[in-house]
Amino acid sequence: MQVESDTIVLDGGRSPEDIDSRDGSLTLRLPPLTTTRTSLRIPVSPTLAGTLWSGRVAVVDRRTGAQTVVPPTSWTVGG
Repeated sequence: MQVESDTIVLDGGRSPEDIDSRDGSLTLRLPPLTTTRTSLRIPVSPTLAGTLWSGRVAVVDRRTGAQTVVPPTSWTVGG
């Protein structure tokens, strides 16, 4: 997958403060969140077809150090 980093959006149309996409990894720095839940839209373009697996996703609160980890997820991409 190729990340379309110019069009990544948070709830309410806000954008990440910083985006680093390289070597198959995506790192985002988000503005302070005002709720305990938010959604993030990360548009991608497939570069392969088949079943692919994401890496784990780690979300870290820089103030408290609290971390939430989402396990790898499978994606099926048609070709």
